[in-house]
Amino acid sequence: MKIRILLFACLFLLISCRTQTTAPVANNNTVTIEINKKVTIPNANITLEFANILEDSRCPANVNCVWQGIAILDIHATSKQAPANFELATRDFEPKKASQSFSYAGYRFTLQSLTAQPGSKDKTPIATIGYTKE
Repeated sequence: MKIRILLFACLFLLISCRTQTTAPVANNNTVTIEINKKVTIPNANITLEFANILEDSRCPANVNCVWQGIAILDIHATSKQAPANFELATRDFEPKKASQSFSYAGYRFTLQSLTAQPGSKDKTPIATIGYTKE
């Protein structure tokens, strides 16, 4: 009986695993975007480009750190309004005037996650950005 439960749990875990896509994907008011790629916000006529990582002092993979660090991304936004550049951070950090969100063209954008932690096997940084209409 215990073996059946263990096999069922393993099967459930295997079925639950998903591979992460690297192409821009939009769902539930979030977009994922690779570095040096662009994504268009559905029904908003806004394009975001993840242009660069300006700073990344986050804790390296497989290391325990006292301070969580911060990553700051260079995001280029375009719409019918004038294009704009924003520095988007993994968390608000006043000493660097870093913010986890910005407003543009009637929308509020918030960095939810940044994969490819320093020192990890994943080499392609991917940002997940949430958005809401203001």
